[in-house]
Amino acid sequence: MYIHLKVKKLRTILNEKEQLVFTLVGLRRSPTLATLCDWFGISCASGSKIFITWVLFLEKELNFLIMFSSLSEMEGVARPKCYAEIANLRAVIDCTELYIDKPSRPSSQRNTYSHYKSRNTFKVLVSQSPICHFNFVSNAYAGSISDKEIVQKSGFLDSFEEGDIVMADKGFNIQDLLALHGVRLLAPPIMRKDNVSACASTVTRRIASKRVHIERMIRKLKSYQILRKCLPLTFKGYISSIIKVVAALVNLQPRIIKIY
Repeated sequence: MYIHLKVKKLRTILNEKEQLVFTLVGLRRSPTLATLCDWFGISCASGSKIFITWVLFLEKELNFLIMFSSLSEMEGVARPKCYAEIANLRAVIDCTELYIDKPSRPSSQRNTYSHYKSRNTFKVLVSQSPICHFNFVSNAYAGSISDKEIVQKSGFLDSFEEGDIVMADKGFNIQDLLALHGVRLLAPPIMRKDNVSACASTVTRRIASKRVHIERMIRKLKSYQILRKCLPLTFKGYISSIIKVVAALVNLQPRIIKIY
């Protein structure tokens, strides 16, 4: 309610509908703030306030679109064939990283440095349901955090029920965390170069063919240009909100897999 009132009290030449469009253009196309404000004929100070206020507002209002539905709630809902054969599948997870400007403090540089990307980043855990929509998006964490740590700290494990299955890449060494909740991990087996069996290769290929869809979902997420650019550190307090708003907007789009 407070955020909604704040939206109405903004004193600019833009009405509420124009402010919403201003924010959506900023998320989708991500021109510079000066360019965006020039398009709408407002000052950069007003534009910055509009963008931040509406992002925080949309995060609250669109939160219902990112629901971690239980298996019973998804019962009877059509699933893609590739997921229908795994009856207790609850989530397909992966992490994605967002580039940020290099911090000035050495300690912050170390915390945000990602060895995988060789850049300073923020890292986000995302989860896709077996009916192909985002059902969980974590807050943004410093890029140095491991996959296991982000699963543990993000609250992702809080809503699981005994017997659920989580599908992940082999880099997610989270069997022990899931076992505490009675949840099973479905991931490709770890193979050594000198010991590759035909059975392990087949299992890896089958899981990879199902996991590819979470990667497609992440590509849709990053079709919003704001998540592909190097984010300024002034966005630090709003990065989590921005990615959750974008994930909600992606959930409004048609499914990535057609169900016949």
